[in-house]
Amino acid sequence: MKFKLSDNSEKLFYTKTKWTLGIIVSLLAFILYYNTVHHDYVLDDFSLISENTITTKGLKGISTIFQNHYRVGYYLIDDGIYRPLSVAMFAVEWQLSPNNPHLSHWINVIFYVFTGWLLFITLSKLLKDYNLVVPFLISLLFISHPVHSEVVANIKSRDEL
Repeated sequence: MKFKLSDNSEKLFYTKTKWTLGIIVSLLAFILYYNTVHHDYVLDDFSLISENTITTKGLKGISTIFQNHYRVGYYLIDDGIYRPLSVAMFAVEWQLSPNNPHLSHWINVIFYVFTGWLLFITLSKLLKDYNLVVPFLISLLFISHPVHSEVVANIKSRDEL
């Protein structure tokens, strides 16, 4: 179904509707995962954050993080993984609020909210010949799918967000 915009009032309505639907997707993401902000560290969070001697140095450990493998500071075996951005973020968060997982959980939720909004805006541009309901429903399905629970709820999984 082709959707053509002929005058300014239709374009304005389309833009307002698009923003409203994007905000609804974002709100759903927030509502679904707000309950995770009060969680503690679990599983791999210890090896990358709270028990990692490099991450717990805060800003002083960032250069080491960018020069080494993923889990340097917890054990010395090079696992062949190099993901310095997420670990550097953990170091900055540790610097701002040491041993406080709540800040990290908030950041994960905010990233997921932004992901939902960005997905909807991108799909609405890619599927511009279709009604906005199509990218809206796709975005709602993506945001609410339970396969994303671990990625949002587990701080370490930010590299997958």
